[in-house]
Amino acid sequence: MIKKRENKFLSFIVIIIVVIFVGAIYIVISSGNLYQNISNSQPTSNQIYKSKAMKFSIDVPSKFQIKEDLSIFLLKYNGLNIEIIKNGTNYSNLNDYIVSFDQRRNLISSEVKKNSVNGLEAMSRKVRFPKEKGEQKTYYICGDNWVYILSTSSPALFNDLDKIARSFRYTP
Repeated sequence: MIKKRENKFLSFIVIIIVVIFVGAIYIVISSGNLYQNISNSQPTSNQIYKSKAMKFSIDVPSKFQIKEDLSIFLLKYNGLNIEIIKNGTNYSNLNDYIVSFDQRRNLISSEVKKNSVNGLEAMSRKVRFPKEKGEQKTYYICGDNWVYILSTSSPALFNDLDKIARSFRYTP
């Protein structure tokens, strides 16, 4: 009789341990931590993405999910975004476009760098809106009366944004 009680008690303990173990595995998998650790240990590679609607191509690190609409192109990673939008312009150069852009907005810019991206006039800078916290890193790339604006407000994606912007190609 005592042996049956001990067996039932041991069986009960084993079941509790198994339930806790399975529950812990479920929590780790559902929170994404297990997947993130595996994916972060693998080297990332780039894929070339061509947007026919927005007429550009970029090298996209494979960690990003891509969402494209007619007016906005999103690169998503862990709840963070890099946005690419395309604006028409009647200005003959990027500087005039930026002056007009800034006049319509109340923003503070820093780290302004004028350069070229694959033969296109370009500029990068960090901008901050006075009533908002944090900065947004932005690239402006001009081609054929279009200005492409590539930006993110996530400092964790600033380096990715730099690489993506340098790979930008206008594809009319």
